[in-house]
Amino acid sequence: MNQTSYYTHSAFIQYLQLVFVPCLALLGICGNIICAIVFNTKPLRRHCSSSFLSLLAVSDVLFSLDLLPGWINSCFVRSSYSGADLICKIQNYISFVASFLHIWMVLAFTAERFFAVNFPLKHMSKCTPRISHIIILIIMIPVIVFYIYPSFFASEVDLYGQCREKKSHVHYLNHINIVDTIMTMFLPFIFVSIVNILIIKKLFYSNTFRQHVFENGSSYQCRRTSYWTPYHKQSLKKVETNRPLVEKSTAPIHRKQHGSDSTGQHILAELRLTKMLLAISLTCLSLNFPSYYVRLIVFYQQTQDNFKQTQKYSTFALYRDVLLHYMSYLSYSINIFIYILCGANFRRALKRIFFRKKTNFQ
Repeated sequence: MNQTSYYTHSAFIQYLQLVFVPCLALLGICGNIICAIVFNTKPLRRHCSSSFLSLLAVSDVLFSLDLLPGWINSCFVRSSYSGADLICKIQNYISFVASFLHIWMVLAFTAERFFAVNFPLKHMSKCTPRISHIIILIIMIPVIVFYIYPSFFASEVDLYGQCREKKSHVHYLNHINIVDTIMTMFLPFIFVSIVNILIIKKLFYSNTFRQHVFENGSSYQCRRTSYWTPYHKQSLKKVETNRPLVEKSTAPIHRKQHGSDSTGQHILAELRLTKMLLAISLTCLSLNFPSYYVRLIVFYQQTQDNFKQTQKYSTFALYRDVLLHYMSYLSYSINIFIYILCGANFRRALKRIFFRKKTNFQ
């Protein structure tokens, strides 16, 4: 094919395959393993969204591992799939399932955030880790079944040792490609975009948000007034027990003030979590949408006139497809940086893990 000849003669694409792909895979494997460990720690495990973020990290680890066989085949051993038909099928299956779970976990925690912001009381009572596990099973079971056919029955290793689809199944795979593109990109993109707008609107137009953020002048001031630790609570309890009866009469006033401070702390915690999840969802959509859009355009052109499309395939089209394809791989590797930058609870849990290990070694 013309595309494979471009791949072999383009030094830029060969450099991307040789350097960029393994670095991205290594970052994705190490970073997402750390994320999965952090989200399964005791302080974060009780949050409903942690189950979705933990599965997101696991699926990203599998997708990053799935990049390595293709990298070895394209850079070192051109016919590495020869005699390894099962590896080809498993690689396709992991790629399909991991990419689907990636975008649907983003959709799941975005819906959870919408529920938390609009119905906080119901969210506290109904959004439990058990409910999130049920939602995960509802999403995973159809996906595991749906991608069995294109992975294990419609793929093969050709005469050149390349993993590709069977020619006799191309017609059915085209329909599956349409369903996959709609379910993994366009529906989640529309849903997540609308829900994120509604979340931001609800936050900025709520009375409690304006009272505890805008009236205090800065987020630093809010954080300072709501800085309560277990040590401070214990010391306050001791002071109250030793306090005279006259001073105890003013306790309801202090409790009321503490209630307003805890409300501000809850709002800030929800705001930080929403900000982090908003950054994750927008990053995922912005990195994946261009490649899916090009993929849909190419598929539409091929269905219109397959012969002319093969003649028109140019060097520019190849560079465009490869760059957008590799750009979409970034969304599977860079989440750990977003968690560190935007997630205060994530940073605390990460420090707790490393400091605990240091003290154990000492």
